[in-house]
Amino acid sequence: MSLGRFAPNTRETPEETKEFYWRNYGYVVLPIDDPMLPWDLREQLARYMTRRHGTRRGARVS
Repeated sequence: MSLGRFAPNTRETPEETKEFYWRNYGYVVLPIDDPMLPWDLREQLARYMTRRHGTRRGARVS
């Protein structure tokens, strides 16, 4: 059985996908290393997600 039949047949850009999930489901997709985010916001998000879901795979522990 091929898993390809479950893949969406669209050509959305990553930004369009992020917008779609924000508008329709209220999900926010943010790369934690995005230089457009202020450093304090990146730290807050990283701490929150670590508390909620545990450490990231491959993340450096400081």
